[in-house]
Amino acid sequence: MHTHQDHKNFNWFNITAQKTVIENCNYLVLVCIDVTEIKSSQSQLSDEKKWLITAMESGKTSVWDWNVETNAALWSNSFWELFGIEKLPGRTPSYELWENAIHPDDREMIMESMKQAIAQRAEINVQYRILHPDGSCRWVMDVARPILDKYGEIKRFCGISMDITDQKKFEDEVVLIRENLDDLLEKFSIGWFQTNLNDNSTTRTIEHARIFGYDNLDMNWSLEKFLGHVVDEEREKVRNIIFGSVEKKKDFLVNCKIRKTTGDIRRIMVSASLILDDHGNPTHIVGIVQDVTDLNSDNANLKK
Repeated sequence: MHTHQDHKNFNWFNITAQKTVIENCNYLVLVCIDVTEIKSSQSQLSDEKKWLITAMESGKTSVWDWNVETNAALWSNSFWELFGIEKLPGRTPSYELWENAIHPDDREMIMESMKQAIAQRAEINVQYRILHPDGSCRWVMDVARPILDKYGEIKRFCGISMDITDQKKFEDEVVLIRENLDDLLEKFSIGWFQTNLNDNSTTRTIEHARIFGYDNLDMNWSLEKFLGHVVDEEREKVRNIIFGSVEKKKDFLVNCKIRKTTGDIRRIMVSASLILDDHGNPTHIVGIVQDVTDLNSDNANLKK
């Protein structure tokens, strides 16, 4: 290292020396290379690496490396805490320590996933539970890429582990809310549907099917199937309302008569909204259908 006169800046040098003999005289040959830029790049890379690790660990993300030949591993500091593994003197990261932290009910599945990733030279993307020594359970997602040697064989996996417990809890709550909502809609004879405008495929509830006279969801449903149930004298009007709303990117409300598979004529109300993509183009229709025949009869009786 050479310091400049201002004592604030300095250059880094790599100096190598070798003894040699020339015409029976001993010489010391010195080679001096300015490596300031290299050292600067290494320092910057080290700072960026520290920043990346700090950012990932603050986001409940741990970094790891696994040697598939020796089962040796490298873990970031947060990995130990995430998996509930005590960092004892002399204890080093290993595949076995990680495997033992996996919930017993998920262990076999994850081990098989690892074997398949090695055999197929594929990336790892798995979700599983881990069991801490205190009995608490956490959800983890592992994402990793294989590192291949010059012969195309996997030597290591480098990846990250993320704590997704909160996300899993939210997903469970959404499922529970959806189940309760479906029960509530069915109680009031309301069917839910979602139609993909790109391929016309439709997802719907069993109550939606019952409104049109079906007792199961085996039949493929589409806008055309729906329009086929609308009575002849109202079909064109309903078609214009739906496709006109899609063209104008507006929600719509339709009140019309349908003919069920049994031949019965019923009056229904369809209330739907459009889902738009990032460019503002409609991609899906989401809505509800309700049989309002009896409601209309009740209203008519009240007016009398």
